[in-house]
Amino acid sequence: ALLSSPMGHVTPLLGGTLLIIAGAFQFSDLKQACLNKCRSPLSFLMTEWREGNGGALIMGLRHGVYCTGCCWALMLLMFVGGVMSLVWMAGLAVYFLAEKLLPQAERISRICGVLLAVAGIVILLSNKSFWCSPTLPCNSWVDYEVELQQAPRQNPSDVAISSINHFRLKST
Repeated sequence: ALLSSPMGHVTPLLGGTLLIIAGAFQFSDLKQACLNKCRSPLSFLMTEWREGNGGALIMGLRHGVYCTGCCWALMLLMFVGGVMSLVWMAGLAVYFLAEKLLPQAERISRICGVLLAVAGIVILLSNKSFWCSPTLPCNSWVDYEVELQQAPRQNPSDVAISSINHFRLKST
């Protein structure tokens, strides 16, 4: 299961992957283009104005697409910290606000992208399930024991193996 609890935490493997995806997205041109539209709602209204209720709906949908376009990857991070975690939600909200309002938003995005990607890599590399599998358990020292039987040799310098009796993974 990808979700490890009813509170919405994801497994470390998925969490690390989501952090790397969100970090990489911070460097994309799509992120910056959408963020530029989302940062200035007044500019959006001035250039995209539509009359009437239908126009308002169209403008709202278009602006919503821009805002979702700049934040979708970060919204996935809600699953990393837990969808019911108020501290995690508050942290993301403060980041969204800083990214939208501070003058160095692109620089903030890139710094955050590096931090997110590094955190994702650290989580993946420190997670046992990333390195281990049922055939190579992490809690065992891999020791292959092979018992060989030699076939009768005509010449002492000849080497021949007739069978391998067993091959097992030994747990210590």
